[in-house]
Amino acid sequence: MDTNTINLNNGYKIIEASAGTGKTFTLAHLFLRCYFENQIKVDNILLLSFTNKTCNELRERIIERFYKLELFINKKVLKEDLDETIVLWYENQILKNNKEEILYRIKEFFSNVNDLKIFTFHGFCNNIIENYSFEIKSPQGFILNNELDFLYEDIINELWISEFTNLDSNIIKSINEKRIKSNWFNISRINKNFFFHILKEIDNENIFKLSFEDLDFNNQNMSIFLKAYIKENWIKFISIWNKKGNDLFLNLQEIGSEIKTKGFISNIYKPKPRNKFEQINDWIESINNNFLKNEENNEYIYQITKSDLLTKYFYRKSIYKELDKFNINIDISKFDDLQECIYKIKDGFYNQFIRFFLKKLLAKLIYKKNEKGIINYSDIIKIIESKCLLDSESGFLFNDISKKYKSVFIDEFQDTDQVQWAIIRKFFRDSNHLLICVGDPKQAIYKFRGGDIKAYLKAKNEADAIYQLDVNYRSSNDLIKIINKIYKNGLQSSKLDYHQLLENSRSLISNNYKPLQVVEFNDEKYIEEITINFLFKLLLSEESLELEDIAILTNNNYQSLAFKNILTKYNIPCNLKSKKNIFDTEASHLLSIFLECLNKPNSSKFIKLLATSKLIQVNINKLLEHENNNEIDFIFRKFKLWNLEIKERGFISIFREFIIIFKSQVLINDLDLYNNLIQLSGLIEEKMLLEKFNISKVINWYKYEMIPVSRTCKGDEYLVNSNESSGINISTIHSSKGLEYNVVICPYLWDQKNKLRKANGPIWKNTENNHIYINIENSCKKVFNIRVNELNEELNELERLIYVALTRSKYQIIVFNHIENKENILNKNLLINLNNYNDYKSIKDFDLNNEEIDLIKNKFQIKINKQFDKLCKLQKDKKKIITYERINIRSSYSSWIKGNNDSKIYNLDKDYDENSNENSISYKNYIFDKNSKDIYNLTSPNPLSDFPRGANSGTCLHKILERLDFKDINNINNLDNLIDEELSIYGIDKSFTKDIRKGLIRVINSSLGEKFNNQRLIDINLSDIAKELKFDLPISIKGQNICANKLSKCFLLDKDYEFGEDYANSVKQLDINSKGFHSGCIDCLLKIKDNNNESKWWIIDWKSNFLINEDHKGSIPLSYNYENMRLEMIRHHYPLQSHLYLLAVHRLLKWRLHNYNPQKDLGGYIYIFLRGLPSEKINNKIQNNKFPFGIFVSSAPLDRVLFLDKLFNNEI
Repeated sequence: MDTNTINLNNGYKIIEASAGTGKTFTLAHLFLRCYFENQIKVDNILLLSFTNKTCNELRERIIERFYKLELFINKKVLKEDLDETIVLWYENQILKNNKEEILYRIKEFFSNVNDLKIFTFHGFCNNIIENYSFEIKSPQGFILNNELDFLYEDIINELWISEFTNLDSNIIKSINEKRIKSNWFNISRINKNFFFHILKEIDNENIFKLSFEDLDFNNQNMSIFLKAYIKENWIKFISIWNKKGNDLFLNLQEIGSEIKTKGFISNIYKPKPRNKFEQINDWIESINNNFLKNEENNEYIYQITKSDLLTKYFYRKSIYKELDKFNINIDISKFDDLQECIYKIKDGFYNQFIRFFLKKLLAKLIYKKNEKGIINYSDIIKIIESKCLLDSESGFLFNDISKKYKSVFIDEFQDTDQVQWAIIRKFFRDSNHLLICVGDPKQAIYKFRGGDIKAYLKAKNEADAIYQLDVNYRSSNDLIKIINKIYKNGLQSSKLDYHQLLENSRSLISNNYKPLQVVEFNDEKYIEEITINFLFKLLLSEESLELEDIAILTNNNYQSLAFKNILTKYNIPCNLKSKKNIFDTEASHLLSIFLECLNKPNSSKFIKLLATSKLIQVNINKLLEHENNNEIDFIFRKFKLWNLEIKERGFISIFREFIIIFKSQVLINDLDLYNNLIQLSGLIEEKMLLEKFNISKVINWYKYEMIPVSRTCKGDEYLVNSNESSGINISTIHSSKGLEYNVVICPYLWDQKNKLRKANGPIWKNTENNHIYINIENSCKKVFNIRVNELNEELNELERLIYVALTRSKYQIIVFNHIENKENILNKNLLINLNNYNDYKSIKDFDLNNEEIDLIKNKFQIKINKQFDKLCKLQKDKKKIITYERINIRSSYSSWIKGNNDSKIYNLDKDYDENSNENSISYKNYIFDKNSKDIYNLTSPNPLSDFPRGANSGTCLHKILERLDFKDINNINNLDNLIDEELSIYGIDKSFTKDIRKGLIRVINSSLGEKFNNQRLIDINLSDIAKELKFDLPISIKGQNICANKLSKCFLLDKDYEFGEDYANSVKQLDINSKGFHSGCIDCLLKIKDNNNESKWWIIDWKSNFLINEDHKGSIPLSYNYENMRLEMIRHHYPLQSHLYLLAVHRLLKWRLHNYNPQKDLGGYIYIFLRGLPSEKINNKIQNNKFPFGIFVSSAPLDRVLFLDKLFNNEI
């Protein structure tokens, strides 16, 4: 249709613009018409689009249109140089207005061009909040911040301490042992990290609302609530089990028989199993008799909820899995009530905890955001929704916004969601506005970004008029005819009509291309190879065909990368076009390893990973054969140097030097990879500056950015920069939207199975009512219905993706079709509409001979990365060094004792002494009586004696202890699995598993000494243990720095305690001069009774120091006597570390405990030397020892702690 015929009178109108019909052109022309015909000022016209990129494109096209009109009126361009639409419009306008009036209006437009109101939807809402913050009571001077990870973590940590750690120990044990599948992890625990991802996803959601199903958690104690929940549902379960349990057991036997009849074997269901019904009866009786009769014994919670026979055999998850696996059709719906009871005492218990805890988290998050004046992008929409749609007192806001804009244009309207449409409708859907929405429902392919085609269809039904853009300006006439045939019945799954496209009178000539070729094949394993062979045949047969004329469209980035790798192997240039985030690239993974090496230059694991990667390409076999490899040693040395230089030089300078030194051939040849690395290095440099070159913090940020659900770097500016070099274009269908190519190859349109993934919880989004439902189980009825709806919507979107793919081409589409896979949309709904299907089948031979391969290689040789050459030349001409002001804004115990705060970057979260290479020392100067009799066999080496020394090994032991459940120490299988996992992560041989296990059993079962009445760690309640407590102590609140001399004065107090004046002099020698924050992390904090029967909080710090004696090669307990440990403490400045920890705990308890009194509540510190503990047998013989071997204990010197508290507050 002619855009000049669209009525611009007030009202709500929709323009449906099929692919290639000139949507952006139409919007630009309608803006021009509206400006002139309706006599509206520039700032009274509002344009909304959905990305910054499309907003910029609209702006450029509108300005270009006015500019061309001015040139035409002034006769600086000919009529033939302009499009027919603007010429006809001008010829009609000149009859009503004189030329000078039109030119004056054009001049007025350019004078006010900066007032163009073109926003993304979020930008529009943000503009309202900024201008009307007082009226709508939004935070005054709010901070728009989408990086709220720090806030989520703080809230979760706070509630974890106050709520979770105070739960009944049996509830904690049940939750700690539960393993689930989630959208973020294949196997996940219900821990702080789990809640971080839930909280972040829900906080960033503005379409679906969280529903707690009217569950009343308010003002309830969580333990009491969960106990009552279990007891109530346990009684219901027993009642229904007694009625239906045996019948269910018989049905499950029937399933086993059916499986065997089909010739299969099930690991779960057998035709004649043992009487599992009776086993469950015995279990029920045991719980009722042993636990429920004793009101004070809450172990029934753990016994009922843990995974057991009921879960593995009788629960629907196992049943449905086997029925689907073996295609068995046996109805078990009559047991739905029993299954619901099993669910409630199993997964239902955990769901209740998650919902309870999550509700508290969300309430706390809202409070904290308001307190700090922070909002994120999702909050922008939520605020406008609440004020504009739900608040009846905000009528003034509608009037102001409505009066401001007279005409409103919405671009990409098919991607609008229900909330966005409701806001637009509230403001502009009336007789006083011209509201024009432009979109194409057939191209609604962004459901994952919130697009909702149902919102579009609902809005379409309200329109006063609907226009169809039906002239295709992209494709040849022959190709348009083919597309019209394929879609003559519309998009059937999506229930969308298709309007036949009209040929453009100036349509492209077909260049003798056959408009459609269907390539049939029968083995999907070779689809990439078949596609490439066909492509090569095409290139050889079409002399005029250039590489950049061709595009291969795929379903996902993995497929795109596979094609790129094949083409690179043949030396064929290619251009990987992608709308994917830069953090989703191969370059992102490689840089994550590089950052780890920069942070831990002594880490053999990360250095070797990097060495064998594409960035260096050391031969892995050579690496394995030669342990002492010169190349690896060189890499170690370089990263140690770069670790010291990072603050002075910056990240980009170091990374560029790295590229030049190692000259990876892959980087030289792969321009995409190189460009992505450079793009990412710029983002890392920015973050380094923000974090004052704290590499650990940058790594934590980077890891979150690599996970899509936790990512904050979103939007057009974080998309992969396009590589404009000449080559075959490779793109996903999503990324190809809006683009066009001469020839389009579609290898995967037949493939539906890879598109339809199996979803996991715990977040389920119900599109029927836009509610979020929390459930860790994916087989319950409610979740099943949600998944069915999701599956249908994914199928419908797949149909629309195929439409996008088939409408990208100018001349030719090549579709690959699996002849043995006809049950798909491509065959059932589309190709079937071609009456002469066989005429389109390709007859090309797939096989390539060597001569043809050589021809291809010679014809299209890959070009060397010129950017790499420029970089090398630049480095030779002038070595650029980035310098920054040295500011000690963050410090830690590690940085203080290393003595050079300015130039070194240390891990500010951890204070491991193992960061030093000086972990062992000969103890011939240490106190050890050679003539003493070893009556307790204290010279027998500790199991950890042979475990490797150094930072990597020490960190590994710390991580194992962090994850270890002390009460579960005797569960050998779980313990060995935990140890194996961490050894794998840290690149340590698993042959040490047995030694570590024995060593840890000693740690957990060793007496802590006379001071604690010989209590052991295994005796401590889980609720009285907190691990990995990170802290930040503010320094120089009033601007004064903390120096070594000031710190040393605290050790002159409390002279009856360890480490007095002699140690104070040692502290004075340290090079300390800090302000900002002092950071650290306490390994373990526990509440334990001392020999005065007083329960206090004590710090535990694990030490893996290796103390050796001249007469013994191994690490023996006798070396870890009191005097030796004391000297070792002084040597590593552990007294300073322990006092800083005591200060952190003092402040924590002061904040968290009611009526806190340091004399009653603050215990002291316990340093456990892991390699120095004697065996449990020996330990029992020497109980009541005031100074146990391997354990250094000291009560808190309160005067020192209070002195430090004042010092850090600048009160001294």
